[in-house]
Amino acid sequence: MAEGTGIRVTEDARATLLHTRASVVASGTATVEAALIGNPFVVVYRLSRASYAVAKRVVKVPHVAMVNLIANARVVPELIQDAFTADGVAAALAPLIASTPERAAMQLALREIRLGLQRDESAIETVATEVLSLLSVSKWKQAPVSLA
Repeated sequence: MAEGTGIRVTEDARATLLHTRASVVASGTATVEAALIGNPFVVVYRLSRASYAVAKRVVKVPHVAMVNLIANARVVPELIQDAFTADGVAAALAPLIASTPERAAMQLALREIRLGLQRDESAIETVATEVLSLLSVSKWKQAPVSLA
């Protein structure tokens, strides 16, 4: 526990996400993991000024968080670059910790994302089949693809 803060550092991210009211998650695949678990969260990320300037010119996406890109909507708050401050995190996290309509709405949206990803097994099977065909390994091509 960080002295006097009430903050506990853990090594098991999944268990932590399962047992917390809300969390702060760095942008990346961890946002999808938090979404699948259903933990309300705020996305944070900061790059060097130079890297951010280059990324802004090269990458044109409406959202930074993978979970928001999957949903094609701003499901979770994104605090990127200068918006990533202690005050910004506290303000974005507060309604997710309390029993608020914002928390309930995010939980519902995260549940819908999880269900959507679970239903999309055909996409996974299609990719697996395509990879196997590209590998040209005949014994693999003959075996049915199963991800269960």
